[in-house]
Amino acid sequence: MRTLASAIVIGLLVLTLGCGGGSKSVPPVSGAAESLYVISSNFSPPNFSSQLASYKLDPATGSLALATPAGQIGTGLNGIVSNSKFLYISTDSQVGPLIEIFSVSPEDGSVKSKGVFTAPGPCGLFCSPGFTGALALSPDGRFLFYGSSLLATYANQKIGVLSVNQTDGSLTSVPGSPFPADLIPFGVSVHPSGKFLYTANMGTPSVGFGFGPILSISCFSIDSTTGALTPVAGSPFPITSSVSWPVQMTLHPSGRFLYLPTSGGFPSGGGNGVLGWSIDASSGALKALAASPFDLGQTPIEGTMNRAGTLFYANAPGGMLAGYSVDSSSGALTPLAGFPLATGLRVGPPSMDPSGNFLYLGDSKSQAIVGYRVGTNGALTPLSASTSVGGVVSSINIVSAP
Repeated sequence: MRTLASAIVIGLLVLTLGCGGGSKSVPPVSGAAESLYVISSNFSPPNFSSQLASYKLDPATGSLALATPAGQIGTGLNGIVSNSKFLYISTDSQVGPLIEIFSVSPEDGSVKSKGVFTAPGPCGLFCSPGFTGALALSPDGRFLFYGSSLLATYANQKIGVLSVNQTDGSLTSVPGSPFPADLIPFGVSVHPSGKFLYTANMGTPSVGFGFGPILSISCFSIDSTTGALTPVAGSPFPITSSVSWPVQMTLHPSGRFLYLPTSGGFPSGGGNGVLGWSIDASSGALKALAASPFDLGQTPIEGTMNRAGTLFYANAPGGMLAGYSVDSSSGALTPLAGFPLATGLRVGPPSMDPSGNFLYLGDSKSQAIVGYRVGTNGALTPLSASTSVGGVVSSINIVSAP
């Protein structure tokens, strides 16, 4: 059973997004497909539940067809990551940090449970290495990395590294895992080259507990053979601007830049636009971009970027969607014409499909996924139908079909 404290925290986030009802029919798909996975949540104190559903995405029309009906996952979601072969979801429970394993059908992207991996460490009210949080896969799919969720103490902070069996998706801890972390590694991202791992570190040192802003970003080099982590020189890299949580780091597809929206809305509710860093190709070290933070009149929460690295979108309070062009040379962000866009939704985290032709948002008001076609200049045109998911969308994950 999910701990009461964890349910209260998640409930606060869900209630912040709001709730509602409504649905529209989903037209059939055709042609080669991509897979879209959505986590939706329902919270009625003191009960909390999370559901996983998968859809076949038509890259020609952007329409969605249900592949796997919504089914409850563990005791609640902390992180999700997938590729064309496997999908992993991190959850928490009193028995230990858990990672649920699913196989992915090459035909329609539907998923089938393959069991549960229990991360190592002694357990009490807070399991070491803390409840399993954000997940990240190496580009080649050989290693799975996990950080810690909100409810954890600094004494137990670690970053787990797991070897992925390429046949059945099963997980095994690599030698030395879990590795020491800085504060609470609430966000985890892998560099496109697979050479470096970045964590967004959260906490309030005076309290020594999970509630607090993002204070730094750490960088680790990844051993290509073993997956072992080694801190790079200068890490952790401090953040001087106020950054609330939840947050989502975005790495430029070229691997040259890293971005971090500054307003998650809790606990401080403030924001300073989007922070940006250049990345040293040899060491992975970060250096703040000259114009960072990009204070563009918005308080962006979580962002997504197209594969070309030319467009960046972020949800913002009040149903607003921010859109920026990305300078491939300097990494600078510039607002797109017509943005910020008033969507009329209660906007959750955005996600772009691999083709870069479509953008999807979770709307907590209608408990649905809303899609847009992306124009060459970044302009958005709403798709004709939304997709009801029966809960507040907390995560949308899209991957290419095999």
